[in-house]
Amino acid sequence: MTNTAKRIRFIRKFAALTQHARMFGLDFIVTDFHRTTDRQQELYAAGKSQCDGINTKSKHQDWLAIDICLIKDGECVWERVTAYELLGKYWKKIGGIWGGDWESLNDIYHFQAGESSEWFQA
Repeated sequence: MTNTAKRIRFIRKFAALTQHARMFGLDFIVTDFHRTTDRQQELYAAGKSQCDGINTKSKHQDWLAIDICLIKDGECVWERVTAYELLGKYWKKIGGIWGGDWESLNDIYHFQAGESSEWFQA
């Protein structure tokens, strides 16, 4: 499967997450999608990523991860709240990886493509 096909399937899954959020009245914005190697290295140096962008690439560099921020009363919600848990649970149910499960870097905003080849099926 080509990288372009993987990206299309990722966006379709993300659209399903967006629809799921709307069913619960949740609004969010995308805060980060694609990252250049330079940007990934900046985040690594700042301790905001475990991927240095060269030896370990982020899925953001391959267009296979999106960071979001929930919106409540017109403001970004940066703390861990039930709504992030709800979205993370759904994302995992459809086979994705949610950064909120990571112990080393608790990244509740991060929604990444699944690892299995089945995840990329239509």
